Amino acid sequence: MSCDASYVLIERDRVRYFYNRLGGHSLPGALLEGPDKFTSYVAGNHAASAFQLETFFHGVAIVNLETRDLFWWSDGLKSAAWWRMFQALLAAMWPGWRIETAMAPERALDARLPGAADRVLSAETDRTTADAALAENMARLSKAQQDPQQWAWVQEVGLAEALRVIEHEHERTWLCVLDEDGALRDDYLAGDPPLLELTAGPAVLDLLAAHRPRRTLEQLGLAESALQAGAYVDRARRRLWWWATSAWLRGPASDLAMSWPGWHVTPLPGGPRAQLALSDRSHAPLLRRHCLDELRADFERVIEHHDSKDVRQHFERLLQTADWQPSPP
Repeated sequence: MSCDASYVLIERDRVRYFYNRLGGHSLPGALLEGPDKFTSYVAGNHAASAFQLETFFHGVAIVNLETRDLFWWSDGLKSAAWWRMFQALLAAMWPGWRIETAMAPERALDARLPGAADRVLSAETDRTTADAALAENMARLSKAQQDPQQWAWVQEVGLAEALRVIEHEHERTWLCVLDEDGALRDDYLAGDPPLLELTAGPAVLDLLAAHRPRRTLEQLGLAESALQAGAYVDRARRRLWWWATSAWLRGPASDLAMSWPGWHVTPLPGGPRAQLALSDRSHAPLLRRHCLDELRADFERVIEHHDSKDVRQHFERLLQTADWQPSPP
């Protein structure tokens, strides 16, 4: 199976395209070597006549050498803690550059490369069709949303049977709901890919409330190293904010606006820290001590085959700052 990555280098009026069938694996580590080494790395890949998108598309980098703009997207940053650290390291290694990423990459790509969204849709349709488990889950959610009898069945058997949510093996998505009465509810979703359950629409909130006790964030015991996505729902204002560390192209996040008609659905680029801020909880215990061990393992894995001296110094320095001090046991 491939792990495709596409690259664009822009210099003056010249636009060059490059492609690597396995480049998705190495894209994060290559980016952390800084702009000079990264552009040299890109230029050594297979040259293409246009932007390339394949079925198993895992990363992209668009580098504008004139304006010092970098746009990147990778689906290889699973952990929210590593996602946050990676962005801090990237800013340190690309000083003076404007750096952007996207949690709904097909829209961002289309803004920079007109027509890209259509090619993303075609490529991702092939991949989703090949993934029988994902297709089955999406079909269940689609039926539950459109068929009252199917939704009644989901309510009867519970989300444990219908969506593998009630009992979880991996708390991939942190859900925070502000009810109409002002009460705050924290919960988790375990669907794969993250955010999958939310494509069932607002009715999933009542179903979760009916099947689960109200718990605090501390009682849930969520850890930043385990989280891959989050959502904050304000029921009174009919607003939904969401974030994801590794959004699938044309995945659940792309369908949330359609699944929540009449709601204002907005990406939340700040991730878990921004989600905490929405509920005025800037110091809630998400970064646990074991998260730092997992963070170090993620870092070593990504830089293993890359020049790491400078970025390692930045990494160690960041770990000493207040943003990376774990919560008390």
